[in-house]
Amino acid sequence: MISATPHDHFYEIDHRIEFLRNGDDPQLTLLDGRDTVARIKSRSEISVEKNFRRYRMIKNLLTPLVMIVSLLTTNSLAIAHHGTNAEYDSEHPITFQATVTEFAFSNPHVQIYFDVKDEKGKIVHWAAEAPSPGRLIRMGWTRNGIKAGDQITIVVDPARSGATVGGLRKVVLANGKELGVVHGYEGRAQ
Repeated sequence: MISATPHDHFYEIDHRIEFLRNGDDPQLTLLDGRDTVARIKSRSEISVEKNFRRYRMIKNLLTPLVMIVSLLTTNSLAIAHHGTNAEYDSEHPITFQATVTEFAFSNPHVQIYFDVKDEKGKIVHWAAEAPSPGRLIRMGWTRNGIKAGDQITIVVDPARSGATVGGLRKVVLANGKELGVVHGYEGRAQ
């Protein structure tokens, strides 16, 4: 058995053994190589290694946790974005005779802006939100199917907040052509 103290600077028996005194409370470790070398690590080297191991452990634990939280947050935002049942009152649809002021056939949702007259004859500006253009095209809608100035009959689910916006149920054009939509994820045709 080889014995030496940290005060020895170099000691040699059969194998090369190197003792370096570099700070208080040294730690002896064996290093692989051609010769067997024993090296004493300083306290600062030991604390760096411990901190690195602690960092790796925290990183390995936090990475999956951050990914799970990100996925849950993303899914809840997507669900919240498409929560038309929370925004609009589908139990009390409203039908209007209206004049189209703008037809925005663009992502993420098609918008129809229109004017209606209230009970006093005053013009009220409304907006109706519809599904995406791709979805409406699959249901027979076209980009030029509705234009500003068109007279339409429009059925909307009004906003629960009382604002003059709604979720589109259907549009009946002046020529009698009916354009419906499928609302949200419930899959009911309107």
